[in-house]
Amino acid sequence: MFTRVIIHYHEIGLKGKNRFIFENRLRQNITRALQGEGVESVGKISGRLILKLGEKAAWPEVKNRLQKVFGIAYFCPAFAKTGLKELKERGPAEEFLKNLADEIWANVENKNFASFKIDTKRGQKDFPLTSQEVNQYLGALIWEKSKAKVDLEHPALTIFVELIEDFVFIYFEKIKGPGGLPAGSAGKVVALISSGIDSPVASYELMKRGAEVIFVHFHSYPSTSILSQENVKKIVKILSQYQPDSKLYLVPFLDIQKEITAKLPLNLGIIFYRRAMFKIAQKIAEQEKAKALVTGESLGQVASQTLENILVIDETSTLPVFRPLIGRDKEEIIALAKKIGTFELSILPYEDCCSLFIPAHPETKANLAIVKELETQINLEPLVNEAVQKAKVDIIKEK
Repeated sequence: MFTRVIIHYHEIGLKGKNRFIFENRLRQNITRALQGEGVESVGKISGRLILKLGEKAAWPEVKNRLQKVFGIAYFCPAFAKTGLKELKERGPAEEFLKNLADEIWANVENKNFASFKIDTKRGQKDFPLTSQEVNQYLGALIWEKSKAKVDLEHPALTIFVELIEDFVFIYFEKIKGPGGLPAGSAGKVVALISSGIDSPVASYELMKRGAEVIFVHFHSYPSTSILSQENVKKIVKILSQYQPDSKLYLVPFLDIQKEITAKLPLNLGIIFYRRAMFKIAQKIAEQEKAKALVTGESLGQVASQTLENILVIDETSTLPVFRPLIGRDKEEIIALAKKIGTFELSILPYEDCCSLFIPAHPETKANLAIVKELETQINLEPLVNEAVQKAKVDIIKEK
């Protein structure tokens, strides 16, 4: 029975002198994700993290949580033996491997496999046998017990052996992690999130690149149902599986919409809405010391997402605006929403603020000079400040 989990990372390993910062963040995130799950320790050894599982650890839940920790390339449930550093001569090393083969066989004898291979990685370079010699020695012993064919190309069973410092780790599967960089290692961003399909996926993509995402949701309650706010909370709760304790701002937007609708051309309404949203989001970003805004826009998907309109909307923000879905088509976005678990919530028929006061023929090629000139006819700044002040802040926890 395995007592360890070997965690491998890829992109973190490519970092230079600041690699330890990312490793420490990943270790912290794993420790937090597995709190209360029977994990005794999270240690670091030779470019890997090693979990030591307690007797009460529930592997299915540990596995589920590790698959949601960004920064992990893959992880492997393993059993371990110690004593490598004492093995300086070939004879004692071969005796050690013979005993190891017995333990391996005890773990695989009830498996149904017609072929196998041994795959050894030798981090402990002063071990008397090379990786190839370990493969051959263990392979011969396992063959004697199983009579299964040795197949180096397409084995039914691969027995992985890692010799690291004083340890030998044995495992039989590599479980894919989510990849990316550890959540919180790349600073803060503010994501404009609706209860639709796209913006939760965009938020997920920034989390995967190590950003801590602060969520901002605009609502038009009581002209729209409060259920849209509740739905967004559920979506953020799902996303909080990928970062610890998400912060959600629920921003009242109705007064701004009424002012824009009453005094500005209806065909430009969405443009003015979005510019006001960006002004509010930037003020929240300044409060949170966030360095960028994030949206779920995909080029050409709706009227506000043409190049011309994006240019006009972006002009109001001095922060960079990240659009990780800009080149994705709808099918790709839907597939990722299903993968991360937000899709079923995102297709529920709740009204959000952008469904209110929608013109029949929205402008698709807004002119920046005209838009800025029209904005001088109203003074939105007091309403923008009031919206920020009245925003309700919720802390959404995954557990």
